[in-house]
Amino acid sequence: MLREQRTVSPSAPEGRVLHWLNFPRKVWNEVMGKSGVRDCRFHDIRHHVVTQVANRHGIHMAKEVARHKCIMTTQIYVNPTAEKVMQAFADIRVPEMVIFNKMGILI
Repeated sequence: MLREQRTVSPSAPEGRVLHWLNFPRKVWNEVMGKSGVRDCRFHDIRHHVVTQVANRHGIHMAKEVARHKCIMTTQIYVNPTAEKVMQAFADIRVPEMVIFNKMGILI
Protein backbone atom coordinates (compact mmCIF):
# COMPACT_ATOMS: atom_id res chain seq x y z
CA MET A 1 0.00 0.00 0.00
CA LEU A 2 1.35 3.44 -0.89
CA ARG A 3 0.65 6.63 0.96
CA GLU A 4 1.15 10.07 -0.51
CA GLN A 5 3.04 12.44 1.72
CA ARG A 6 4.16 16.04 1.34
CA THR A 7 7.89 16.65 1.22
CA VAL A 8 10.31 19.46 0.44
CA SER A 9 12.00 17.46 -2.31
CA PRO A 10 12.40 19.72 -5.36
CA SER A 11 12.57 16.72 -7.69
CA ALA A 12 9.17 15.37 -6.69
CA PRO A 13 6.23 16.75 -8.67
CA GLU A 14 4.53 19.46 -6.64
CA GLY A 15 6.56 18.39 -3.60
CA ARG A 16 4.90 14.97 -3.29
CA VAL A 17 6.48 11.55 -2.92
CA LEU A 18 5.02 8.10 -2.34
CA HIS A 19 6.06 6.09 0.70
CA TRP A 20 5.60 2.38 1.26
CA LEU A 21 3.37 1.41 4.13
CA ASN A 22 3.05 -2.26 4.96
CA PHE A 23 4.72 -3.38 1.74
CA PRO A 24 3.19 -6.81 1.10
CA ARG A 25 5.72 -9.49 1.99
CA LYS A 26 3.98 -11.85 -0.41
CA VAL A 27 4.75 -9.52 -3.35
CA TRP A 28 8.36 -9.07 -2.24
CA ASN A 29 8.90 -12.80 -1.83
CA GLU A 30 7.36 -13.48 -5.24
CA VAL A 31 9.62 -10.93 -6.94
CA MET A 32 12.69 -12.29 -5.18
CA GLY A 33 11.75 -15.86 -6.13
CA LYS A 34 11.29 -15.00 -9.81
CA SER A 35 14.50 -12.98 -9.98
CA GLY A 36 16.63 -15.68 -8.38
CA VAL A 37 18.01 -13.15 -5.90
CA ARG A 38 18.72 -14.61 -2.47
CA ASP A 39 19.36 -12.93 0.87
CA CYS A 40 17.95 -9.54 -0.12
CA ARG A 41 15.55 -7.73 2.14
CA PHE A 42 13.46 -4.74 1.11
CA HIS A 43 15.39 -2.74 3.71
CA ASP A 44 18.66 -3.56 1.87
CA ILE A 45 17.40 -1.43 -1.01
CA ARG A 46 16.96 1.50 1.38
CA HIS A 47 20.60 1.14 2.48
CA HIS A 48 21.70 1.04 -1.16
CA VAL A 49 19.71 4.14 -2.14
CA VAL A 50 20.91 6.15 0.87
CA THR A 51 24.51 5.16 0.04
CA GLN A 52 24.10 6.21 -3.60
CA VAL A 53 22.63 9.58 -2.60
CA ALA A 54 25.45 10.15 -0.10
CA ASN A 55 28.09 9.29 -2.71
CA ARG A 56 26.61 11.65 -5.27
CA HIS A 57 25.23 14.49 -3.16
CA GLY A 58 26.76 14.19 0.31
CA ILE A 59 25.72 12.78 3.66
CA HIS A 60 23.46 15.74 4.53
CA MET A 61 21.33 15.26 1.42
CA ALA A 62 21.16 11.51 2.15
CA LYS A 63 19.91 12.34 5.66
CA GLU A 64 17.07 14.39 4.16
CA VAL A 65 16.17 11.73 1.58
CA ALA A 66 16.10 9.03 4.28
CA ARG A 67 14.14 11.40 6.55
CA HIS A 68 16.48 10.72 9.45
CA LYS A 69 16.39 13.07 12.42
CA CYS A 70 20.03 12.46 13.28
CA ILE A 71 23.02 12.40 10.91
CA MET A 72 24.48 9.52 12.96
CA THR A 73 21.64 7.28 11.78
CA THR A 74 22.44 8.14 8.18
CA GLN A 75 26.09 7.28 8.77
CA ILE A 76 25.01 3.75 9.69
CA TYR A 77 23.21 3.43 6.35
CA VAL A 78 26.07 4.67 4.17
CA ASN A 79 28.49 2.00 3.02
CA PRO A 80 31.33 3.57 1.01
CA THR A 81 32.92 1.38 -1.66
CA ALA A 82 36.64 0.60 -1.62
CA GLU A 83 36.91 2.72 -4.78
CA LYS A 84 35.41 5.74 -3.00
CA VAL A 85 37.80 5.31 -0.06
CA MET A 86 40.81 5.05 -2.39
CA GLN A 87 39.63 8.13 -4.30
CA ALA A 88 39.38 10.08 -1.05
CA PHE A 89 43.01 9.22 -0.25
CA ALA A 90 44.10 10.07 -3.80
CA ASP A 91 42.46 13.50 -3.50
CA ILE A 92 44.54 14.44 -0.45
CA ARG A 93 47.15 17.06 -1.30
CA VAL A 94 50.28 17.14 0.85
CA PRO A 95 51.98 20.55 1.11
CA GLU A 96 55.51 20.61 -0.33
CA MET A 97 57.21 21.49 2.97
CA VAL A 98 55.82 18.49 4.83
CA ILE A 99 58.44 15.76 5.21
CA PHE A 100 57.83 12.14 6.10
CA ASN A 101 60.41 9.65 7.36
CA LYS A 102 60.90 6.18 5.83
CA MET A 103 58.00 4.79 7.89
CA GLY A 104 55.62 7.43 6.57
CA ILE A 105 55.54 9.38 9.83
CA LEU A 106 55.41 13.18 9.70
CA ILE A 107 58.69 14.76 10.79
